[in-house]
Amino acid sequence: MYQFISLTLSLILVLSSQAVSAAGTGPNNGQNPDETDEAKIAKRIANCKRPDNSPSYISDLPLLGTLTFTKQWGEWSVKPAASVQVIKYDLAAKQVSINKSLGAGASFHFYKNEDNLKFGNKQLSVHDIKPECRATTLSAKDVHEDPVNGKIAYSLFSITPTVYASEDQGKEFSVQPAILVGVFRDIFNFGVGFNLTGEEKGHTFLLFSMGASF
Repeated sequence: MYQFISLTLSLILVLSSQAVSAAGTGPNNGQNPDETDEAKIAKRIANCKRPDNSPSYISDLPLLGTLTFTKQWGEWSVKPAASVQVIKYDLAAKQVSINKSLGAGASFHFYKNEDNLKFGNKQLSVHDIKPECRATTLSAKDVHEDPVNGKIAYSLFSITPTVYASEDQGKEFSVQPAILVGVFRDIFNFGVGFNLTGEEKGHTFLLFSMGASF
């Protein structure tokens, strides 16, 4: 059952990636064919800028405010995420296992302040940029690769509270909360968790998982 779910998730990721790559690939996609790449990039950045005096995006956690102790280096935003456990090391049993538990969580992305990300004379932060202009796992071409639809903001890393679920060998349902640190657009995740239910209830484990944020 879980093999089928994993294969289905992989198929969805591949099809979504193909759909994103195919989007906006018409003859000129509404652009002036005589425009230089520099002009297209400037237009893209202008279109990606959040309108002045508009409300903050919910994904930028306006109710929590900015984490001032990190603001000098960058800012945070949150996205939904899903992942599949690949390798798990049980610290109590001292055993390594190949685990196919599926998990979902909220991925908190940290965006480093970029000196070259400017609009006119204004230095932009990630909170000044529309969410659709920020890279995701499935869509990550930058404006130099795609001046029309490219992304202009990339997270440095993510921290993702995740809940995994699986059926253990004794056919008991196992719930496994974990905290992950993700790199390379949340494709690779490393973390620690524990078994809340199931045969290995109470066991703490280290894990490596592969996933995506959206």
